[in-house]
Amino acid sequence: MGLSNFFSSLFGKAKQTAENAKENLSEVADNAMEKVTEVAAEVKETVENVAETASQKLDEMGVSEKVADFVETAKEKVADATEWVEEKAHQAKEAVENVVEKAEDKVEDVAKDEATEKPAE
Repeated sequence: MGLSNFFSSLFGKAKQTAENAKENLSEVADNAMEKVTEVAAEVKETVENVAETASQKLDEMGVSEKVADFVETAKEKVADATEWVEEKAHQAKEAVENVVEKAEDKVEDVAKDEATEKPAE
């Protein structure tokens, strides 16, 4: 009985630890995703504001349209970069969740194997 209780306790604790890790990692991934999205949005907004201000100043100074095109291209590139960062953050979050789920599945499999292979008491 003692050995059976030991393994039941061991795998029960491992399963609980895996569940806690899953919750913690999921929370960290969510927080990271929110931060990345916020920072990307702030950067995009700042660059758009700077580009708009620069565009207005260039218009006032009578600078050629090529510079204005350059400013517009810069705004587009920042928008593309922002989308890329958000996509990569989302992919990273999914990857972390998949790793945690696989670890949890392994713990459950080992616990099930242990339960079916209990030594005679």
